[in-house]
Amino acid sequence: DALLRTHPGDPRFHLLRGRARRKLGDLDGALADLSVAAPDRGSGSEALLYRGLVHRALGNLPAAATDLRESCARGPADADRCSWLGAVLYESGAWGEAADALRAFLEEKGVQTGIHWTPGHHFSLFKDCPHDDLAGTEAFYASIISLPFYTDMTAEECQFVSGLMGDYFRG
Repeated sequence: DALLRTHPGDPRFHLLRGRARRKLGDLDGALADLSVAAPDRGSGSEALLYRGLVHRALGNLPAAATDLRESCARGPADADRCSWLGAVLYESGAWGEAADALRAFLEEKGVQTGIHWTPGHHFSLFKDCPHDDLAGTEAFYASIISLPFYTDMTAEECQFVSGLMGDYFRG
């Protein structure tokens, strides 16, 4: 508070106070401070990350996803941003986008992923065949990720990929 009295519009100090208020459970105060810091080019990416977490704590998943997406766009793909965005998207039922967040994180770290399963009705042989509603199949197809897995993979490569997965899901 003392720093904000001498530097009332400084977004860095609003970011610091917003983070402190979040830790103390003052979510409305945190939201106000982080909203002041969010437009700043220097501290805005971090402010958006924490404002997204405040929105999540308040149960506003659409606002949380918006802030976390913007934080990811402004800053580097790192475990905090990607895993929190992935968690919010998963909680809101956007499984395909949650998988995309994980893919982006892994790609940033040099790990290639893919999708090695295609629903049968996507093949040309079955495209025109009548079928029931396949919304569940489509949702599953949009949300799966194939991690590197091959016979020549070294123990170090396995540990690297599994370590990244651990980092991602621990956030």
